[in-house]
Amino acid sequence: MNYAAFLAVLMVLTFSFPVMVELASNQGVPRSTTVIAGGAVTTLVLAGWYIRSRVQRHREVLEWIAVAKQNISQDPDNEEAYFVRNDHLGDLLLRLGRRREAIDVFERYLTLGSRRGVDLTLLRERVARLRRQEDRE
Repeated sequence: MNYAAFLAVLMVLTFSFPVMVELASNQGVPRSTTVIAGGAVTTLVLAGWYIRSRVQRHREVLEWIAVAKQNISQDPDNEEAYFVRNDHLGDLLLRLGRRREAIDVFERYLTLGSRRGVDLTLLRERVARLRRQEDRE
């Protein structure tokens, strides 16, 4: 379901909810029951939408990781191969909670950068911080 369709469904539900409550009241269903049921359905719809969007984002990140790994395998000395859509492979791995892999990728990138004489002190500090977190756990 795309975003526009989701908004259309929400608009229909929003404007039809008072009518449904009134019809249920006319049929003898208490108003509180109708409101609780409507709130439960709304909560389920929103939870389903949120879960679906998170799963889709997770799949996208996995695809980007695969692309970056393929680029690195094709040209391991190219610093640009570590980036997909302006995101570093290590950062993508961290988004998925794969800290050890991210540390390894950052260290390979540091090695590549040091060969070219690039100053990557902030990245070194970040790797050290990630290692300390890894040791604590």
